[in-house]
Amino acid sequence: MLIVGYRLRQRPQLVLPEFTDTPRKKAEAYRAEFMEVAGQLPYSAEFEEVAIMDTVKAVGGHFVLPAGEPPAGKRFRSVACLANEWLLKYWDGPDRSLDATLFGFNPKLFLKVLGLACAEEHSLRPQREVPCPAGFWWGHSDYRDILSALFPEPLEKYYGDDLRVPLLRFGLTQETWSEELAALAPEQLFAEHVKVRLPYVPGVNPVLDLQLTLVLLARLGFPVPKEATPPPEHAPESIAD
Repeated sequence: MLIVGYRLRQRPQLVLPEFTDTPRKKAEAYRAEFMEVAGQLPYSAEFEEVAIMDTVKAVGGHFVLPAGEPPAGKRFRSVACLANEWLLKYWDGPDRSLDATLFGFNPKLFLKVLGLACAEEHSLRPQREVPCPAGFWWGHSDYRDILSALFPEPLEKYYGDDLRVPLLRFGLTQETWSEELAALAPEQLFAEHVKVRLPYVPGVNPVLDLQLTLVLLARLGFPVPKEATPPPEHAPESIAD
């Protein structure tokens, strides 16, 4: 069982669609509408940070895009490629899918962004990067969105990303949050141990998203780790373009 948390951002230098006026809406309104969601869509978004762990082996990885610009003439490796390298150990042959169930907040979006980003990186730098196998992201359906366990779909429409109600329903107040995490020893999984603030919105802090998923899975009856090897935060290195 794999758990993932991730944060997206709009890709820099994004090639925008052509927006034109229609009888219903002006081009600028279409553009504003697109820009509002571009940072959360495959192709127009990229990973800024990914935290991922294997609950059976109790090991994980944490990949963060460095702040600022790379040295002149170089570029940072993408967070997607680093996450892909970590995940490739779970590939079960050329015609099979990801050999593990993936849990998290919208893991389907994670897989789509991962697959497209790695395919693009491989096409540009085939000697350096490897594609994400299609069975990882295109043919893979063994994922579980923790949000769907908390919210029936009609309720999600009204509550949006505000998880205050379902968290309280599961007894996760600001006071019990730290106690629950301490019982699962999350500081051994990831160094960050921040007290959660309600309302909680996923997709902002991947480490907390992962920890919250871990806590909720424990409450839903899934096995969780008792010990773990602390994974280092891994910032992509600079490479020649």
